[in-house]
Amino acid sequence: MLGTLKLLLLGLTLDGGVITIPVQVSCPELPALSCPAPVCPTPSCPAAICNCTCGGGSTPTLDAGSVADAGAPKPDAGSPKPDAGTSSLVPLKVNGTRIVRADNNVPARLRGVNIHDTRSCDACAWNAVNVNEVKRRLAEAKAWGATGVRLNMEDYPSGDGRVSWERPSRDPLYTAALIETLRYANEIGLYVLLSLWESALTDSNDVPTAEACTEWRFLVRQTAQFQHVRDGITNEPRSSTDDYVRGAMEVCRAAIRDEEALLGIALPHIIAISMPRQWARYMGSWSEATWRHDLNVVLESHFYDSIDGATNQNGQATTWWKFQVLDWVQRVPMLIGEFGPASGMTEADTRTLIERSDALGLPWLAWTFHGRCPPNLIQNYSGCGVNASLTPTGFGVIVKDALSR
Repeated sequence: MLGTLKLLLLGLTLDGGVITIPVQVSCPELPALSCPAPVCPTPSCPAAICNCTCGGGSTPTLDAGSVADAGAPKPDAGSPKPDAGTSSLVPLKVNGTRIVRADNNVPARLRGVNIHDTRSCDACAWNAVNVNEVKRRLAEAKAWGATGVRLNMEDYPSGDGRVSWERPSRDPLYTAALIETLRYANEIGLYVLLSLWESALTDSNDVPTAEACTEWRFLVRQTAQFQHVRDGITNEPRSSTDDYVRGAMEVCRAAIRDEEALLGIALPHIIAISMPRQWARYMGSWSEATWRHDLNVVLESHFYDSIDGATNQNGQATTWWKFQVLDWVQRVPMLIGEFGPASGMTEADTRTLIERSDALGLPWLAWTFHGRCPPNLIQNYSGCGVNASLTPTGFGVIVKDALSR
């Protein structure tokens, strides 16, 4: 039986007002099943939702309130509209300690922000899925000058009144919105680090479980067509031994690579593996050899300390910048996946981090393009924030100015 997911789209009519287009999603009753490769969306058919052969099951129908108008979103007034034409993005790979273009080995200049999925730091999980709000924020980040974003996925162990909360493999509407988000990011020229940010599939120390690795297999199948996507296994490991974190990350890394091999993907996605200590702050006992068996792995660090603040590590006096970055940046491929004025870090520190990272060619992604998930790049707003003003905070002004250069 054909399992079909239909979406009533505002302003578009076909087959009685319902547009049904093929896209790569799984049906809720068969979460591990990959559907055929998509032939949509296309510029003339910009919808997110889908039709796939599931080998059985029901035919759920979604009403028009489930998503917003399918028209292309625009950044805030006064910001230049990003080019919505065909993306010039080329695949990326790791070459030595640098992320480079796969076609010519030129280092990629990856700078940008964190952006949340349709659940939006749990602010919008209580509302109908609205992919166009995510697209609006992507458009504004592009208008700021971002070349990449970290897209933070979230799921929860129970609904507790939420409308949207389950893992992607159990929520076809969320998955379809995710695919549309990735398609739009590619269209406007943004590389994406897809991160399992807040998830019931990690343990209490944010270390991935076997279920998380199975979910990554599902995500690889759904996103295989997007060459601009990088995979971030989990968010911020902590309070676990380095070997335990390495073992758990290795199971997920191997699952991703196995799924890519089954799909015949010629150039595997870059995998970002968070550093094992103190909320992904530093390397611990890992070394430059720890992940060398996979040449397309980068290590992700989150920086929230006083950049030149003194610290004593392993009996040696040093600074946080030297300990977390300078001691490693010439030895392992890495990126800064989060930073912002919190803990010991000031706004002045964030400006210094950007300047130093740019001088090193080190990719950075500021936390976060949101008004209610501090430290915020956007001024506070009420509720879910759909169509709220995207006015930058003081920290946001620093990041926006840096991205414009």
